[in-house]
Amino acid sequence: MCSNTALFKFKFVDRTFERTKVEEFLQSSNNFLWIDGVHGVGKSFFIENYVVPLMKKKFSYVIYINKSSNEKNTNYLTLVIEKMSKELPIPFEMFIWEHYSKLSNAIEHINQNLEEVQILKKTNILANMLLNINSFFITKKKEEHSGSKVLFEYIQDIVLNSSAFIILDNFSYCEQESFRILEEMFIRIIGIEHLCFLICTTTEERKNFNDLNILLCDKIPHTYISMKKFSDAKYFEKILKNKFQMTKWLSDSIVDIYNLCGGIPDNLRNFIRQLYIDSGIKLQNDIFLIVEDKARNLLYRKTIDFDPSSLQADQKIIVQILALFGMPIPFDVLENFILFIIQDTNSFQFRLISKKLGEIIEELLQCQIITLQFFNGIEKITFKHDNIYNALYDFYHQENNAANVGFTHHLIYLYVAGHGDFLEKYNFSETEILECLAMQSYEAVEDDWFRYNKELALYYYNTKKLYSCNSVLSRFRKKYSNPENELLLLMAEVFYEIAEYQFCVEILESMNFNELIEPEKAKYYILYGKAISFCSSQKAVENFEAAMKLNLSFENRCQVEYYCEMAYSELKGKLADAQSIFLKFYNNQEYRKSLFYASVLRSAVNIFSIKEAFFYLKEGLNIARKKDDSLEEGKILNNLGFLYTRHEYYEKAYECFKSACTKLENVKPFEMSYPLANIVFIQMTMEKWEKALEYIETAFMYNKSDFIIYVLKTYKMICLTQLNKIDTALEIKEQLLNDITQGKLTDYKMIKKSKINCAYVAYKIGDIESKEYLLQDCWPLVKDSFAQNRYLSLCRKMDYMPYTPGIKECMSKYDLYAKIDFEPWIVTFGHD
Repeated sequence: MCSNTALFKFKFVDRTFERTKVEEFLQSSNNFLWIDGVHGVGKSFFIENYVVPLMKKKFSYVIYINKSSNEKNTNYLTLVIEKMSKELPIPFEMFIWEHYSKLSNAIEHINQNLEEVQILKKTNILANMLLNINSFFITKKKEEHSGSKVLFEYIQDIVLNSSAFIILDNFSYCEQESFRILEEMFIRIIGIEHLCFLICTTTEERKNFNDLNILLCDKIPHTYISMKKFSDAKYFEKILKNKFQMTKWLSDSIVDIYNLCGGIPDNLRNFIRQLYIDSGIKLQNDIFLIVEDKARNLLYRKTIDFDPSSLQADQKIIVQILALFGMPIPFDVLENFILFIIQDTNSFQFRLISKKLGEIIEELLQCQIITLQFFNGIEKITFKHDNIYNALYDFYHQENNAANVGFTHHLIYLYVAGHGDFLEKYNFSETEILECLAMQSYEAVEDDWFRYNKELALYYYNTKKLYSCNSVLSRFRKKYSNPENELLLLMAEVFYEIAEYQFCVEILESMNFNELIEPEKAKYYILYGKAISFCSSQKAVENFEAAMKLNLSFENRCQVEYYCEMAYSELKGKLADAQSIFLKFYNNQEYRKSLFYASVLRSAVNIFSIKEAFFYLKEGLNIARKKDDSLEEGKILNNLGFLYTRHEYYEKAYECFKSACTKLENVKPFEMSYPLANIVFIQMTMEKWEKALEYIETAFMYNKSDFIIYVLKTYKMICLTQLNKIDTALEIKEQLLNDITQGKLTDYKMIKKSKINCAYVAYKIGDIESKEYLLQDCWPLVKDSFAQNRYLSLCRKMDYMPYTPGIKECMSKYDLYAKIDFEPWIVTFGHD
């Protein structure tokens, strides 16, 4: 096998359009350049060979940060901090030391002087501080700064009298916790001169990362470059001409090679790599030649994915270890691991590998399967490209490899379990070691896998890394047929907190309730009631009332009573019960001290007159602001907006809904679907139907609630009707009515609003029969309720007088939403 890495370093060709877009970006006022494309299309190559050299001429600092798919246990924020600390004049830890005095976390009762925290030793300690959603750094001036504010202040301080261009490559591999911090920082950066970011994403991963799509498409002004495959085989010919003697066969086969590779440069690199491994490339008189039979075989197989089975036996072993280890690994650790295997198994094969490990690594480096990168100051071995790691992942997860792969995981588990001190010398943190033990023990089905993964899940839960926690908990769902109740309740709680309400309900319903001890029963009832409240207020009340019969602490009793009050407000005939609980909180000094008091005041919107509700909500807003509780503040602002709509003060309502979005987007972005749905209504009152549709699509992207889906679908149906897009509007109408028929909507208010608005669409298109049937069907749902007069008013507007026994005419003139001829569906925060 010849060894020449030049084979894999392609000459920079084409990309004229992309280069033009970069120049346009430099002339614009945008802070963000976004490059997106599928795997292997040449994004990183374009950045390294064109963008970086260009930006070095224009910016004082150009910082390139990259994360690959095989760095699963490395959080993106750590990479960002590490790289900036290394390349900017002031390391991040020194900036913290100079500008901040304390670390504070009210929930964890921490108020620690930074002199006592070993922040100067490891970057990942600082990153974990920033990632903790409840932690604040206290400045020398006694100001509280969140993790995103701290990072923003650091970058801004460094580039104040200079300029910086920061590249975040493979940003679609950014995990949720790091993403939250970086997203907030990006928004702060908008409009700041001399500071720019390039965000590079891989299309396949980005499609499944909804929050990232919202950030890039809606939140930050940017210049967008879609990196596409090469459009013509001539570009492949240019690349190959620069590397190989162009025999007649090669010239004739260019189109076939181009088609096999799909026009993607890295697929061509794979084609050459497979030839190289299979001795399909020869060096003759300093010229590379392709062995035609070998190339024909590749074309015949119609695959250019990296094939691990084509490697030599000793290379296969090393590649398998690197792939299954789960994170980049230093050479010394790899060597130490192999020595451990020799001592443990007395393997002759590993003895041979040990003697020529450096040579094997050099061969893998030569054919560009692996590469060396610095992580936290340590040089580690990682895979050259994602498509290599992905191919390895697929290969090792085939059924015929299961036994061999399981044994390798077993050996890695034994090694990590017994060599923690050695790994710490190479900057493996305690958390990384735990992550490695959890993954390896799980894959090898070790006796301790349950303990390690439970410990890791609880660590993630306690540090508010809920998405990481959910990822670990998924292992129990896959491999453990009967998890203990404590674990099932943790799964349900995590699902609830990340707004996967249906999964939360399914987990709870799978439990054997009779086996629960009393504290677990309380948690069960509360979780089940909250999760089921989105589709059935009656079931929610039943669970909350059951919880009230248990021996609860005072704070837990306050919590359950508050949830009962909210659920009562949604049920017919239970308004007085809701008001009674509300006034119990309001008139009792002990209840006023409860953590839920501001939330109780927020719920006044559903149970009191407009004037009274205004009074209570404004008091609740003051409490939330004093506590710096952005989540509660956002929810109260939304409910205030609801009250303004009832006065038809739509401008004030719009301001409240927008402010609610601002508060919610940094703490629970999916909750923004509530005020966004209400902004849709404001746009509809102004007859801005196209604008309303834009907000509907944005709200759909944020939404995780089954309830809001119906609000948005109903509004979309009305907007489409107004825009004369009747066919699509009727499709939505049929979907809504089918869902009611099939029992997917059980809340009477949801059924009422859906049917009245479907009747409105029927009226607009002249479907008299459907209109009359739907309106008459709604009468039992509105009779003797606040909605009765509004319903009768709408009936008159639709040229229909329903049969209403006992009510001959509207008893009083309806004065709410008088100018609106459809049924409004403004939503309040009636949960949590």
